[in-house]
Amino acid sequence: MISRRSLAALALGAPALLRHRARASSRPHVTFINPGRKGETFWIMAEQTMAAAASALSIELEVLQADRSRHRMRDLGLSVAARATRPDALVIANEEQSAREVVLAAGKAGLPTLLVVTDLAGADAEEIGAPRTRLPTLLGSITPDNVAAGRVLAGAVLDAARGAGAPASGIGLLAIAGDQITSSSLDRVEGLKAALKDAPDAVLSRLVYGNWSGDEAKTLTMRHLDWARRSALPPSAVWAASDAMALGAASAFAEAGWQVGRQAVFGGVNWSREAVEAVAEGRMAVTLGGHFLSGAWAMVMLRDHFDGQGFEQDGSARLRAPLSPISRDSAGSYLEAFGSGDWSRIDYHRFCRGLGGRERYDFSLAALLSAANAS
Repeated sequence: MISRRSLAALALGAPALLRHRARASSRPHVTFINPGRKGETFWIMAEQTMAAAASALSIELEVLQADRSRHRMRDLGLSVAARATRPDALVIANEEQSAREVVLAAGKAGLPTLLVVTDLAGADAEEIGAPRTRLPTLLGSITPDNVAAGRVLAGAVLDAARGAGAPASGIGLLAIAGDQITSSSLDRVEGLKAALKDAPDAVLSRLVYGNWSGDEAKTLTMRHLDWARRSALPPSAVWAASDAMALGAASAFAEAGWQVGRQAVFGGVNWSREAVEAVAEGRMAVTLGGHFLSGAWAMVMLRDHFDGQGFEQDGSARLRAPLSPISRDSAGSYLEAFGSGDWSRIDYHRFCRGLGGRERYDFSLAALLSAANAS
């Protein structure tokens, strides 16, 4: 636990923060520590959208890869804060509770820091405090409402199972969470459990942890199916905390001879192209997503920060990135707009407070589609 005296000393970094902003206003240099492993779809998409937004908004972006290692996430952040010539801002995620030391080191160095996707939580959040209070360099965060995402995903999957003709004995649900550390995984499970309280026809047959990996999810699902053959309530729905794990589970069901999308339904999170295509084809019921754009929205918020249009002015130091469901009815429209993966077609200027003339941020799906169609 850091002392009050130490936090007060860190607050003295405010003058350096102001000098930082003045120096960076034209073409700032931003460093992003990507926590994902190589080939992890969500973080690939997050990095791609961040790079497109940075280019459009005249931001020089540096990306460092942590390869899903908590120690590397921390060590990379500490090394950036210790540079003789530091970037104008640092963007990190609190994956696997890795951000505390980095946030504190950045505060000591006068390095503005923005958190994306996963915020400080628990004792770390209590110790460091709200953005711009004890640490002026902690600008804020943009994160999804993962509790709501877990609840909405569960509702959509259970509705799809009912629509597919779930057995009279009820809906057997296999849940595949990400891990037992990251807040996004824990919060989605919390939302799932809340939804199950309102679903008397559903039974959570097993909760497993696939570590965000499609291959691990497939292996775990195959083991579960071996067990389920001896169960009175075989699974007819799969809730997965990521698209990759949902697709891995669907592959296991298919190899076991199940009719995917009919005898068992699947839902995931991320809006990955593979998942949206699976939804369009009926192999998945739903994918929730949009939060991979948190990286792009971080560039919007930092552009405003450097231009003196601080996003904290309207109470937006902590923003929620919307997660929206894509079902079979909307999958075609999304693929038509973004199926190519060309995120440069979005007019990111329209989302800025300064460049876009906005009073408040609007990162909704409707605003996103409008910005893509206008470019």
